[in-house]
Amino acid sequence: MGMSKRKGSNRHKQFMFAAIAIVALMFVAQLKVAAQETFKPGGQVMASPSMLKDGKYYQPCTVVKFDRSANAYLLDCDGTEYTIPPAYVRAAKNQTEAGEEEPTVVEKPKDTEAKPTDSKRRFKVGDRVWASVSGLKREKYYQPCTVIRGLKDNSYGLKCDPHNGQPFMEYSVRPEWIKAGENATPESSPAECPFNKNYGKVSNKTAASAALFRSVIFEWQKSTSDFYDFGLTFLNFQMGKTFRNAATGRGRKLVDTAPVGATIYSVKAKELICQKSSTITKRWVREIEYACYKSEYGEWVCKNGAPKYFEQTSTPNK
Repeated sequence: MGMSKRKGSNRHKQFMFAAIAIVALMFVAQLKVAAQETFKPGGQVMASPSMLKDGKYYQPCTVVKFDRSANAYLLDCDGTEYTIPPAYVRAAKNQTEAGEEEPTVVEKPKDTEAKPTDSKRRFKVGDRVWASVSGLKREKYYQPCTVIRGLKDNSYGLKCDPHNGQPFMEYSVRPEWIKAGENATPESSPAECPFNKNYGKVSNKTAASAALFRSVIFEWQKSTSDFYDFGLTFLNFQMGKTFRNAATGRGRKLVDTAPVGATIYSVKAKELICQKSSTITKRWVREIEYACYKSEYGEWVCKNGAPKYFEQTSTPNK
């Protein structure tokens, strides 16, 4: 009986230690996720748009916002906007991590008669406005938008036109960041989506080629789409120089996901992506770079870097 009690006691202790370890791991994971958003909108940072760790690839950028759904920053780097993971964003010299934008004098947009709103001004659905969706004061952050939802919970629903390389997007914006925009001319209606699926079946025995990589990219994107219909059209497709993957030290490689020694085929593409659910059709236009190679299992793979979006529209199905 004494032996049975001792075994039961040991098992209870082992169970308690395992439970404590699991809770600790969950807590650490939560801390890591929470730590991702380190830099605030308007903060100055150094970032690598090409997602290469060498310091020579880093350049000064301004934080526009942190996209929690993508776990990445939207950065303005010398007039071009990029979506970059936190691992490739560093604090700039002489800039605190929670860097705030210095006060600036707000001027009217040069190409509009926009006027600041006041607490009594109300916009209605369909009104054209100028808005700073990031809540920053400088005029370069204001873009033309259309009101798609009236004032609710102290914010308007806006659909904003492509602006400074940013695609069509929908936002909830507080009234103090919205200005009347009589001259904010609407963008033309988005084009139809072709839902192109005209790609050959991928064979791992097939030699490297542009046609093969288009098929690999299509199959991979289709497999990750949660829409019931999906289409992909390559508006441009360029094959770059090949190189051998190599270790760079500290457990890193030129292309981390590829085996050492694998031949890497560089691809730069401009894509038109169509996605349809039961209620809406989404249309995306973006530029993106891929590294295509054979995996350790002999399968053709194409991994992508951070895309640059030119258009994003969401249209209700008829």
